[in-house]
Amino acid sequence: MPRTKETPGFADAMKNIGDAFKSARTIKDTGGNREQQPIDDGSYVANLTTARSGVDKNGNAYAAFDFEVSRGEFEGVSLSKFHSISATDWRTVEQSLESLFVDLQRLSGEGDFSELEPTDIGELVAELDKEKPSMGVGVKNWKSEKSEGINVYINKRVDADDIAGADSEEDIIPEDGDVVMWTAPRTKNEAEFVVGTVDEDEETCTLSRVKDGKTYPDVPWGHLGELVDDGNPF
Repeated sequence: MPRTKETPGFADAMKNIGDAFKSARTIKDTGGNREQQPIDDGSYVANLTTARSGVDKNGNAYAAFDFEVSRGEFEGVSLSKFHSISATDWRTVEQSLESLFVDLQRLSGEGDFSELEPTDIGELVAELDKEKPSMGVGVKNWKSEKSEGINVYINKRVDADDIAGADSEEDIIPEDGDVVMWTAPRTKNEAEFVVGTVDEDEETCTLSRVKDGKTYPDVPWGHLGELVDDGNPF
């Protein structure tokens, strides 16, 4: 799916706005914070509201995706997923790109990026911004000694029939490699399980318990607990 149209850079666009840039840059931050609205851990259906790409102040390319939960108790809550294409202490540039490409494949529904060119990314993100698809997303709150936040995991596209037929905040749409909570037969407490084979026709999956590898086949999706991890470490 090669694309050849090159997206102009931010600086190129600034050449056409006259003195507005010089005037606007005198603005001073007057304070005030945009706080994340609270939301419980779990799986939700959310609409993509904005998708954008560009270059940050350090010269690193980025892509960002904003969502709004579309139904349930937390309808209207905003969520964001940000990809910075840069090396850090815990991942390489290649791993950053792989993480972005997985999300782009899920957002676009396109599974083959083998012919993707760097100039295609901006156009693909712009197409998603126009389309604004509905997506399954996972939410995991985290907190450390110094800060706290929310990890957002992009799952698969959700069509109109899926939205009409399920309570999104309760029904997990599992994928191979996801880590979910589940209470196994003859046990009292939930434990972490890795999702293996997924049968979308029967809406069942195979689960393997993290602590000992014991496998449970044909577990209905509706019996699964919260999504702990979508299998993507980035």
